[in-house]
Amino acid sequence: NFNNQSYFTKVFKKFTEVTPKQYRKQYTIY
Repeated sequence: NFNNQSYFTKVFKKFTEVTPKQYRKQYTIY
């Protein structure tokens, strides 16, 4: 259960310097 979604987004943005939404839009996995 991912209750710390905001934390994940914070870390994700810190490493990728982009939001998960933008990342998914640029690099579509599926």
